[in-house]
Order: sequence, then structure tokens, then C-alpha cells
Amino acid sequence: MYGVPFYLNLFDCKMPRFYEEEELRGALVVDSEGLIYGNVSRISVEEDGVKLHVSVRVRAEVEEVDIGRLRELLKDKIPEGAEDKELISLARSLGLELPKKKVEKELQHEKGVVPVEQIACIAEGDDIKVVVLSTPREAKYRGITERNPEYADLARIEGKMVVSMSGEVLGEAIGVVISAGRPGIRVKRLAAKRTINWLRFLRDLRKERRNAALRLEAKLDPYKNPKVPIDELEKLVLLLKEEGVDPSLLDNYTEEPEKRYYVDVPWDDVQKVGDVVLLRAKFA
Repeated sequence: MYGVPFYLNLFDCKMPRFYEEEELRGALVVDSEGLIYGNVSRISVEEDGVKLHVSVRVRAEVEEVDIGRLRELLKDKIPEGAEDKELISLARSLGLELPKKKVEKELQHEKGVVPVEQIACIAEGDDIKVVVLSTPREAKYRGITERNPEYADLARIEGKMVVSMSGEVLGEAIGVVISAGRPGIRVKRLAAKRTINWLRFLRDLRKERRNAALRLEAKLDPYKNPKVPIDELEKLVLLLKEEGVDPSLLDNYTEEPEKRYYVDVPWDDVQKVGDVVLLRAKFA
């Protein structure tokens, strides 16, 4: 064998994950103080670097065409069921002034542009993504000074999202716990995802197609990866197709997550308490 198989690298390398714009659009953006800055709207490539655009939803009063009033004005001149665009077009062709009304709407407003170098980590959990910044952008925006967590924060910890700087959205803080000599917080875990029992699949496949099973083992070691997250299903399907193995067989090896409802986090591992609780990267 010459070198390491390509697909072994694909699964085993501990490189940070990269994201396309579509994958990050709408993700929550939190600053280094754990304060919510906004949501990802897009990514741009500019002369001085790659930027993350962050937006917020704001309510504003805007003026728009009063379609109801316009229908009344044109009721003798339009067919039943005419679309709004047809009404406006007809009114303009007749030289009528379009009736207007003021309505309150929720609009997307760009709050800031963040250089990619200021992204400390991108955390995931279930279907949630959180971009954590290395700077106190929102804190400065609100006029809040940087500070370390205090025991008083425990009184208002309940209901806050908990994010580890190692790249995981753990879940929601549900209360305070204690151990010998120190407090902690109890976190209700997000719903875990299903997995594929890769080890059992290959053991069974070896009985019918030994050579194909051995080649698959060489591409993705089942002892290092006994269970593969359902997110990696497409990669497994690709591997199986290359060996002429029916990917639908994996359906029989898909397992539901173990029921682990909560995890307790020592207070020492809490890095910041803001709108979101940030844990030190060492926490696992």
C-alpha cells in the first residue's frame, strides 16, 4: 500500500471544518463576551480579505400600496381574481395615483462586517450553528465592559444556550448543581443524531463479500470509527458504490442515539456568561 488511503484521511484528520455561505447563512453570531451580535447573512471576498456579514432583524414602519383600496377603485375595470401586479399596472396606465398605507414590517439590517480572522470558532449541535468571535463587538456596541464570570451569574443562568469553544453547542442550561468544593451548571443536551454502526456492518458484509469488506476497512478503519454520524452518510454511500455494494444495506445498521439527557459542567470550565454561556475549549 502506497501512502494513506484518501478516504481514511477524509474521516480521520482532525482539521477544522470549513463551511460554504449557504451552510452558515442564518447562523447565530456571538461575540467574545457571549453576547449575541446578530446572524450570518452572507460571505464576501474583498481586496483586504474574506468577510462575514452579520445582520439583525429590525421592525420599521414602511409605506406600501394599499391593495385593498386599489381593488375598490378599480373594481369595475378588472377581472375577478386579478393579481396585485396587474392592479398596479392598470392603475398606472390609467394615470391613477396609487393609494398608500403605512405598515410595520420586520426588515433585515446589516449590522457589521467581520474579518474571518476574528472568528474564534464555529460550533454545531443538532441543527444549530453558532459563530463565536474573538472580539467583544457586541459588548462595545452596548457599552458593556469585558468581565469574567461571577457567582451572581448563576442566578440567571437558566435558559441560556451553552456553547463550547471546542466547537460544540451542548444545549440549554437548566440549573445550578454542586460537587465537592465547587458549583457547576446542568445542561440539557440537544437531541443527539443517529449513527451508522460501521463496525457491525463490515463484520456482516465480510460473511458475504469478504474482499469488498476488507477494502472498505482499509478506507475507513471500523475500529477507529465503529459508529459514523448520520451526517457522513453520503461519504459512506460513495465508498459502498465504489465497491459495488448496495448502499441501502446501511438502513439496517442505522441506530438511534443513546438517551443522555443532560451533562454537568464545572464552574471552572465556564469562560463567559452573556446572552450565551461560553465554555473553555478544554471542556469535552
